[in-house]
Amino acid sequence: MAAVAVIIVAVGVIALVYTSAVSTAPPQMTPENAVHIIAAAQLLTHDLRLTGRPVPQAVTLAQLVDLKYLAPSDAEPFKGTDAAISLVATNDPKKAVLMRVRMPDGNDLVLLGDGSAQEISRDSKEFQ
Repeated sequence: MAAVAVIIVAVGVIALVYTSAVSTAPPQMTPENAVHIIAAAQLLTHDLRLTGRPVPQAVTLAQLVDLKYLAPSDAEPFKGTDAAISLVATNDPKKAVLMRVRMPDGNDLVLLGDGSAQEISRDSKEFQ
């Protein structure tokens, strides 16, 4: 449960950083948005496994909305980006990319398993 709390806070941090970087409007991300994003990703993963379909490495928030796992309002803080949440575990959970947001400036904002968020060059091999 503590890991989920860290993820919720970190997703909120990414939304806050993204929103403040591209807009002067106040951030719209709430803890409830983060909870809904995580729950949507977990439910999609569950449904895929239940039906014997492969689970992809990640899914975009737009895909979660299109598949009706996530309400459009929960993805709104990431509108205009390619924001994706990881669906699979890695060998090094602290360095695992839990979420990646492709920023308009050409960089990626990544949320790592240790709760930190880093902005990296899209061309970087780090956190691939």
